[in-house]
Amino acid sequence: MPEAGSRLTSVSAAAREEGRHETPGESIYASRSVNMYDKNDRTKPVFGLVVHTTGGGAPNAAKKERISVLEWCVARYERTYGCHYVNGYDGVDGDLIQVGNEYEKPHTVGMKEQNASIRAGTWKTDISKKTLKHWRAHWPTRANPLKLFPGSSANNVYVGMECPPCVWWDRKLKRTVSSPKPMRPGLRFTEAQHDAVVLLSIDLAERHNWPDGWWLLPRLVGHEDLSPIVRSTKTGGWDPGFLRDRPYFDWDYVKVEIETVVG
Repeated sequence: MPEAGSRLTSVSAAAREEGRHETPGESIYASRSVNMYDKNDRTKPVFGLVVHTTGGGAPNAAKKERISVLEWCVARYERTYGCHYVNGYDGVDGDLIQVGNEYEKPHTVGMKEQNASIRAGTWKTDISKKTLKHWRAHWPTRANPLKLFPGSSANNVYVGMECPPCVWWDRKLKRTVSSPKPMRPGLRFTEAQHDAVVLLSIDLAERHNWPDGWWLLPRLVGHEDLSPIVRSTKTGGWDPGFLRDRPYFDWDYVKVEIETVVG
């Protein structure tokens, strides 16, 4: 694998110098979609970034409609307000598309079932033992998912990013396809997608004044961290897939690269 840290440091410096746009709530690393949504302003500061996978439904639907998966995702999330950024296979090299201003409140994190489980006092038994083990290892100082963020609404404090997987089950071919290749075998996302999470989160942290060492806090989460009851199976989390024995998404890589770039 190439030395990503030094490369991402150069990318970060170049983007800052270029300063593609200076509109509040927009990232220098992303291209604006044509129909960015403007629906409902959030009432709380931007606390963190939540990363999602679209699942295999997105590439399957795009294939059926004979369009790129990025095009399909942008059209969907412009319409549904489901995230702020779509992180395509090439990441910041033209595939990171902003579909909503960061100050808009999205429908990015569904927590109804998780909240009910916590209130009932059953959240630890409502998920698999493997998922609970990985959740506790990832967040050892947090009592439950509601303790990861301030307030009671994750949608009000997190920026959402959707990542289509490059490894997915093709319904027509009835087999798993891998195109383009993931960052390494076993993962479901490209290196460029991981790097886009690194660069966007650094950008968010600087513009929204996150504290030192923010990458070790629940400022960076997956949907499975916030709502494991609906984003995991017996084998662990799948959205985007870190809370499992063999992860689909590599948060460890992301955090090491952030620390390298931030210094």
